Amino acid sequence: MISLVDSPICTKDYHIYPIDTLPRILLGYMIKNKFDESRIKIKPKYKPERISHFTWSHQLEPVFFYGVEIKPKKTWASLLDRVSTLVNDKPDITPHQYMDILKPYNLSCDECYSYLSDGVYPIDVEHLSSISRKTFTKEMNSGFNNMLQQTEHPWYATLPNFKLFILSRSVGYHMDYNLT
Repeated sequence: MISLVDSPICTKDYHIYPIDTLPRILLGYMIKNKFDESRIKIKPKYKPERISHFTWSHQLEPVFFYGVEIKPKKTWASLLDRVSTLVNDKPDITPHQYMDILKPYNLSCDECYSYLSDGVYPIDVEHLSSISRKTFTKEMNSGFNNMLQQTEHPWYATLPNFKLFILSRSVGYHMDYNLT
């Protein structure tokens, strides 16, 4: 298990959302290494995806996610529009500023604000039922355990710690790159 923590992920297993389809909402978690990839498996009926997304931190860098795309209720269109404009208005938004954006929507990121970065806007998973068109009541009541397949890892390594992520355009998408 320790060797998996030191092993990089296989990026070919991940796909990138087309820029013109952003923003999108993902219920899942961030993947940092092979161990993260192997410890939690979502049942196929939920159509899990491995997503490569990009964020700007002095350069365009990939971040990786595993989860289920959430189709939001139409009432959330204004929030998604607002988040889409952050790349132009406030590409270096602070957690406090982001929390202020969420407040009018009665949303929070108290448990996940550390994931906030350019193009990645987290929301506490407790808001899933108000955001998603699909009902996840049974899944939430089970702590998301009934969404998961068994893996070879011990139970304490497979506890799901899902978050909601709005994946939006990065400020880096607006820059021109010259390959040399």
